[in-house]
Amino acid sequence: MSARSIWKGHIKFSVISIPVKMYNATSSRKSIAFHLIHGVCNTRIKQQTYCPTCDKDVPRDELIKGYEWAEDNYIIVSDDEIANAKKEKTDTIEIINFVNPSEIPPVYYSDSHYLNPEKVGVDLFVLLHQALIDTGKVAVGKIVMRAKEGLVLIAPHDGILIAYTLYFQEQLRNVDELPDRDAVTSRKVDQASLTLAKQLIDNLSAPWDGSKYKDEYNEAILKVIERKANPLAQAETEAAPKKEPAKVVNILAALQAAVEASKKQKAVNE
Repeated sequence: MSARSIWKGHIKFSVISIPVKMYNATSSRKSIAFHLIHGVCNTRIKQQTYCPTCDKDVPRDELIKGYEWAEDNYIIVSDDEIANAKKEKTDTIEIINFVNPSEIPPVYYSDSHYLNPEKVGVDLFVLLHQALIDTGKVAVGKIVMRAKEGLVLIAPHDGILIAYTLYFQEQLRNVDELPDRDAVTSRKVDQASLTLAKQLIDNLSAPWDGSKYKDEYNEAILKVIERKANPLAQAETEAAPKKEPAKVVNILAALQAAVEASKKQKAVNE
């Protein structure tokens, strides 16, 4: 089954405009999602909008939007004010800059989408794709979708372009807010342990192969669901592994043991 595009438009930079289609790069079809069920009658429950002050369920026509300015202090914003702040939908990814991808911290990355050319734009698409590869650059631009402005990064990948949704900087939590951060930055590393840690990383290094990494939780839940959906299936129960008490270990000794064990894994990878 061929993928369906979720957006059509143009990549635009300077006087160049490339017609493209956007596709979802990920799928939620295999993700497990649960509904809340009343355990007495197995009926799916309904969510209620309840007001604790009035002690009653509130109909939707009485609901308005409020922003929590301070604790329990809400600024009411009308639907008209929200509508006026929304951006007009455009059919353009407006490129602002070309940057080195190594300069963008991974925390900025959010969702990803594929970009494929329209037939009339293949030549320009190929040109941009190759130019990004040759220069080692990626494009950063803005797009308006669902009335909201978004930041995207465009990078070449396997004959297409990927548009990564980026967070704006004001959406990121400052690392200085984290407690005890100076415990890491002020700590000195033991050189013998560092040497072993590097050797361990080298022994466990291998070419990237995404198919090796499985969502074992997802697979286990699916097996439970499939077994319960089939009344003739026999349940196979396994004793839960006993939790061992945490042990205080010598870091250097543990690293030495890990390095020895990783040598066998390195031989398998090679």
